[in-house]
Amino acid sequence: MRATVTTGRWTSQSLLAMRQIGDPRADAVIAELFRVGETAMVNTLMQTLVQNEGLPSPLLPEPVRAFLAGSGDVPDLDRSHVRKAQDLFGLYGPEMLFILGAYALPASYAAANGVKVLHATGYLDSHALRRLFETTQLVIDVLDEGGLDPSGKGIRTAQKVRLLHATIRHLLQAAPRTWDQAAFGVPINQEDLAGTLMTFSTVVMRGLERLGISLSRDDQAAYLHCWVVIGRIMGIDPALLPADMDEAEELTLLIRQNQIAPSLEGRALTAALIAALDGAIPHAFGGFTASAMRFFFEADKLPGQDLPEILDIPAANWTEVLIDGVKLLAEIESWFSHESRDVAGVIRFFSRHYIDAMIAFQRGGKRPGFEIPAGFRDMWARRSG
Repeated sequence: MRATVTTGRWTSQSLLAMRQIGDPRADAVIAELFRVGETAMVNTLMQTLVQNEGLPSPLLPEPVRAFLAGSGDVPDLDRSHVRKAQDLFGLYGPEMLFILGAYALPASYAAANGVKVLHATGYLDSHALRRLFETTQLVIDVLDEGGLDPSGKGIRTAQKVRLLHATIRHLLQAAPRTWDQAAFGVPINQEDLAGTLMTFSTVVMRGLERLGISLSRDDQAAYLHCWVVIGRIMGIDPALLPADMDEAEELTLLIRQNQIAPSLEGRALTAALIAALDGAIPHAFGGFTASAMRFFFEADKLPGQDLPEILDIPAANWTEVLIDGVKLLAEIESWFSHESRDVAGVIRFFSRHYIDAMIAFQRGGKRPGFEIPAGFRDMWARRSG
């Protein structure tokens, strides 16, 4: 793991205090629906959030519509940063999406307290593929052209996730025998939300670097900016939103020091994720996902934190030569001053199958299908050709 500049903005203790805070604004909306005994309203809310990507809907309760109308403004949005981040995703989207599945998500599953929410809501093995693709859809919605416009899909998707979080938080807190708040903190608390935001931003950028794709500081700042904007919309306390990459790296490190530990839930979810990703690639390359996870985590070590061991990631099999072999070729080429991204090319091959699986996957029931804008698909197809 890279050295981190210490700004002193946060401490381990200040972050631990954030574990007792949820999302007061969204929580108040959901609490009001339960307070007035509108169980039917809550059911309508959940069904509409799941079924309707184009929020808001007249079917939603009035307090929810008011919340949606007042929580999507981003007064300090930097449009030039947004365009730059969208261009980066157009160029490196397949790599970023594979990094999300094989590096960023398992890194978040290593947070032993936060991952217990997934267990408590029954969202482990049987829903691993759905969770993976829904997370991917959020990234695509945010980084698509117009995604951060006032009525953009990125903003609407973030608002929807925020309300779903508030509903889960209310239900778990109302069932103390299900959730031990003293031990784990408020469900989906501020520290866990900030940690998840960092997996979408700093961890993805670190994964690109591991593939030999070095972004400029301006590019990094632009990509981080988009996710800080989404963090605001998703109800993260401004005190936990980094101002620049140095602060983002520091926040990532501190949360990791606070929260990374072995857990049965983290290992179960990682196993399900590996099975889901392996199921999307050609059978002959079975085991590549575990090899890729170990490749990313090899350069991301802290004293006393062996993430492959913490997550019980299987040992790399013969597929590691696909990465190690081209990595060696890239190093040889670099001796002669020729830029090489061959490792990224291997990842792109597998991410193409993952993207195809996402397009084909149907979430079931009345959930809308997954959508990858044609512009991205065309750009990625040309790069893979």
